[in-house]
Amino acid sequence: MDNQTSLSLFNEYELINEVNPEFSLAQQELLKHVRNKDNYRANQYKIFSNATITENFEGQNKRRSYFFACNFNESSFKKSGFTGSYFVDCVFENCPLDFAIFDGCYFKNCKIYYNEMTTSIATR
Repeated sequence: MDNQTSLSLFNEYELINEVNPEFSLAQQELLKHVRNKDNYRANQYKIFSNATITENFEGQNKRRSYFFACNFNESSFKKSGFTGSYFVDCVFENCPLDFAIFDGCYFKNCKIYYNEMTTSIATR
């Protein structure tokens, strides 16, 4: 995805909020009642580039996220959902992946490195 595509997607979602104030009101009400606030954000696309990520994603839903040239260092992906996400030129170092959901994800030029303990867990 180039910058132009990313920008047009962002503008599309911003336009929804401006044209339809009822959408904003419904979104605000839904946000009061959920733990994962990302489920109801207007701009459903999160883009990360050239970042070192050490976040614990365990049990979280991070669908439609975009990661370009990111280094995941000991980030736990256990029981997390990344459906429809893109990972391009990313490195995963000692990241538990048990029961992670990567349905419909796109991986290009990614590397996964494990230490011995992580490898034995990942191959069960």
